[in-house]
Amino acid sequence: MDRIHIRVFPDMATDPVWNDDGGLSVDDLPISQTLRDEIRQWGRLADRMMTGENAPDLPNWDEWEIRTPEFVSRLQEELGDEYLVTPGPEMDTSA
Repeated sequence: MDRIHIRVFPDMATDPVWNDDGGLSVDDLPISQTLRDEIRQWGRLADRMMTGENAPDLPNWDEWEIRTPEFVSRLQEELGDEYLVTPGPEMDTSA
């Protein structure tokens, strides 16, 4: 069975979830509203950090990235075996 590969990483002005075709909206994934909201908030923090905003409530990248494995795990759990969720922007070029 071919699984749908979802990657978790930030980029500007988009939710931090991707497939081989590009960025996805978390609204398009069959996950809980709580997880959608948390991922979207996490992505907005990254967006603010990438734009160079200097605000006291912003974490540094190391603090931000520490949550990546948590979201990978939670997404995998909610999406199930039909999906493969991994961190990072690496795209599948085997096709």
